[in-house]
Amino acid sequence: MPAWIKARLIDELKENFTVEEYPLAPDRSNFQDFLKAMAMRGRSGHDGLQMPAGKRAETGPAPGGPEPAAGGQQAGRARSAAGHRHVFGLYAGEGRLYMLSLINEERLPLMMPPGRSPAWQGLDVSVLHTLIIEKHLGICGELRARAEHITYTREEEGALQAVDCGEYQLAFFLNPTLVEEVTEVAANGEKMPQKSTFFYPKLITGLVINRL
Repeated sequence: MPAWIKARLIDELKENFTVEEYPLAPDRSNFQDFLKAMAMRGRSGHDGLQMPAGKRAETGPAPGGPEPAAGGQQAGRARSAAGHRHVFGLYAGEGRLYMLSLINEERLPLMMPPGRSPAWQGLDVSVLHTLIIEKHLGICGELRARAEHITYTREEEGALQAVDCGEYQLAFFLNPTLVEEVTEVAANGEKMPQKSTFFYPKLITGLVINRL
């Protein structure tokens, strides 16, 4: 993806997000600070960029394909399931790291797919897929389901490296999905978006489906 297309994407994202560039150190020594700041920004009423100082990763398109993404785990667990802000990280390569914050949280239901519950619409991963990956990168439905253009990873720094070495074009970072969010979506009879959950340690399947 040429630099001018990435610059255009950044401008287009400003329609729904505030876009703030974060000064990533050449040795990436402050990258974990950025992830902690992103987690703090995700809590209502906090400005994460003022916090000195990790997350789940999706990696998007390889050259000729779509774009990457990554998210967070421990620091983000403190945010409340209800009322959190939708905040994402975006790495465009060559040290260009951005924090994206949804501008108008109150209008979110009007921007998300109809027929979905507020719980599903409020998931960070739903917002990322709908308002960025589908709207601006054109990766929707079947394309996303086949995972030909997007790779998901929990290795945040590995996502940065994948972009810098040209394996992928962009990386998006998300705060972690909360257990309360998963249970609320499930209670509504809905499925979670693709690759939106990771639990460890995993339940031993045999204890559930095998006769004892």
